[in-house]
Amino acid sequence: MLTTSVGAVSRGLDTDVKGLPVVLYNAAGFEVSDVVEVTLPLEGSKFTVYDHKGVRVPSQVLGTQQGRRGC
Repeated sequence: MLTTSVGAVSRGLDTDVKGLPVVLYNAAGFEVSDVVEVTLPLEGSKFTVYDHKGVRVPSQVLGTQQGRRGC
């Protein structure tokens, strides 16, 4: 049920952006400020991360492995 609900909400988001959109779900029920690690395809040389307001947030590449990059 949770996967279906999150999927329905994420399909309603505007993800028409240049690049690969990634949607994060906060299951805590309150605002959380924490570090997130994501593994992405290595289809470009750089990544830029933005918050829900479109403000750029700090990010770093942690490493590469088997054609994927951990950020």
